[in-house]
Amino acid sequence: MPTRGGALDLSALDALLTENTAIVSLMLVNNETGALYDIPAAFRLAKRKCPDAFLHTDAVQAFLKVPVTVKKLGCDALTVSAHKIGGLKGVGALWYSAETEKKRRLSPVVYGGGQENGLRSGTENVPGIAAFAAAIGENLPRLADFEAHTRALTERIARTLTEAGRGVTVNLPPVRAPHILSVTNPRVKSETLVHFLSARGIYVSAGSACSSHTSHLSPVLPAFGLAADAAARTVRVSLSLDTTGEDADAFCAAFLEGVASLAGK
Repeated sequence: MPTRGGALDLSALDALLTENTAIVSLMLVNNETGALYDIPAAFRLAKRKCPDAFLHTDAVQAFLKVPVTVKKLGCDALTVSAHKIGGLKGVGALWYSAETEKKRRLSPVVYGGGQENGLRSGTENVPGIAAFAAAIGENLPRLADFEAHTRALTERIARTLTEAGRGVTVNLPPVRAPHILSVTNPRVKSETLVHFLSARGIYVSAGSACSSHTSHLSPVLPAFGLAADAAARTVRVSLSLDTTGEDADAFCAAFLEGVASLAGK
């Protein structure tokens, strides 16, 4: 679905939805651009067009990064992941409403011993679950601090890169999460720049981790509105509470150095 400029195209969604639509699943924060989508508006539209559809939100990149409530989203189910907030990889959580539990039959994809109320069989990863709970307890009180800190740093990076006069552009959605930036340079392929930065101890990506082993261009940036060649010169930067102003400045300096030194190679 097109998300030109980082906003959901509700007219395109309207055209896709029919009374026979069974599932509407939308991410809340895009993991490549940082766009914070208007999920409540999308789900209000879905409830009018297909009132029986199951409404799911992927909140992995939003959880404890932006304020989220399932009531405001209007979803039937929501998924989150532990590793985005300092928990262990391979651990996540599914929330679903009491109405969903009462009126729908949720079918498992893994059968066996009937753990997790029959929805996900297999021995529970107790240390991973406990670590997830600890990570939530640590990060929840710091949500406002996280938002203020990372937004200040991403704005600092965006300003430094665009004012440097090297033709760098920052792809800023109209509403965005505070901790992610999508940055396009005028000449250097993203993978080349990623390797240049990693050699200096700075780790960014050319797309989402989910697509890190694929050679094809991510559909996210063209849907955002970038031409294919510009998308191939775009990197994704994400920050945390541990990122300092000095870190941000070091990234900008290395990024601009890479753009200048690699452009002729």
